[in-house]
Amino acid sequence: MAFFLSPGKPTNAGRFIKAAGDVLSSPDAQKVYDIYGVTPDTSDEQALVATLQFIDDITWHAATQAYATHFASSGRPVYAYHFAAPNPFPGRWEGESTHILDSLFLFQNYNSDLSEAAQHVAEGMADRFLAFAAGQVPFEAWTHEHRNLCVFGPDDVRVVQSRPQLKYEARRVEFHKLAANVGYDKFAAVYGAIMAA
Repeated sequence: MAFFLSPGKPTNAGRFIKAAGDVLSSPDAQKVYDIYGVTPDTSDEQALVATLQFIDDITWHAATQAYATHFASSGRPVYAYHFAAPNPFPGRWEGESTHILDSLFLFQNYNSDLSEAAQHVAEGMADRFLAFAAGQVPFEAWTHEHRNLCVFGPDDVRVVQSRPQLKYEARRVEFHKLAANVGYDKFAAVYGAIMAA
């Protein structure tokens, strides 16, 4: 995703502001800017991160919650997880939990390059995914009453109810409050406008 939002395109702050402003009412667009910390003066690098956070929240986080809630309400067992292990490799995204890094942890291709704690997370993730594939219960299921979520990382594997208190959770609480009022489809339209810019 970062590739599509890289330099050579309109500024990331400008693209984010225009997309939200074109789709949402002015007060709602301003709330989005506030949640993600974007102003016309936001640096391109900071706006790129904010844009990716918004995209992650609408395309992955909100969708996961919607599917988990729907399937749980129909009586099916739901096993939801959150990957929170930081990227250990040098480069732009070092220290961030990035897309596809979960595959590296799951398949354990680079365990020799991981810290002991990260290896523990990788092994715990593989154990739980294999249990699920074998028809076993990998961890406590998400239910209507208890939104259990298995969190892989940063340093351990644990099951929490509701959402984990990670560094970005306050942002997601505000995101969901606004989305409940505005509509998730509107946020999806903002995402579409960002990608079309």
